[in-house]
Amino acid sequence: MKRIEIEDYPLRAIREAIVNAIIHRDYQMTGSEIHIDIFDDRLEITSPGGMLDGSFVQSLDITKISSMRRNRVISDIFNRLHFMERRGSGLIRIIESYRSFHKSPIFYSDISSFKVTFPNRSYIPIYRTIKSNKNMVSDEDYFIIKLHKNLTGKVRNQTFTQIYKLFELFSYQFDFKRENIEEVLQIKKSRASDILGLLLDYDLIEPTEPTRYKFKK
Repeated sequence: MKRIEIEDYPLRAIREAIVNAIIHRDYQMTGSEIHIDIFDDRLEITSPGGMLDGSFVQSLDITKISSMRRNRVISDIFNRLHFMERRGSGLIRIIESYRSFHKSPIFYSDISSFKVTFPNRSYIPIYRTIKSNKNMVSDEDYFIIKLHKNLTGKVRNQTFTQIYKLFELFSYQFDFKRENIEEVLQIKKSRASDILGLLLDYDLIEPTEPTRYKFKK
């Protein structure tokens, strides 16, 4: 007879992501702002400015990223207000706070932005309905649903992010080959072959030519 509160997202993770976005955003990028976008299946926090050293977070081991402060004064203020714990631990705390949720946040960055995607623990897609009427959702949302259904708990967060980046570029429209995966993700031939094999194993792509593939609807 009592109400049981179940969080869609771990509050500690959301707080850390917002604090990090404010502290590490690039304030020299005029006309830009921090975005918090809420969807049925996820929450995204996007901050202007990529990694300070020019690297891409999806290609790194989150637990080994060194702390580099873009805005020292703001960092110091947040530390004095006790919104920050020890330096460089924000991303690790986000991951740790998601351990009981059985899903993982996705980190992505490029030269101009940094984005954290939080899966909604309470979201349960109706696969049969979507399969019978794919016009209900966008191509991107449909692919994200398939990705979560097939790969959640089976691959590392980095692999999940890399596959999503490939889909963002090629979608269902364009075919690609292993060399394209190497170039887009800036990875070695062996790693590109592993990702290609994974996509084939889970029926996410189909061959269009002997060495070319396309994402499968």
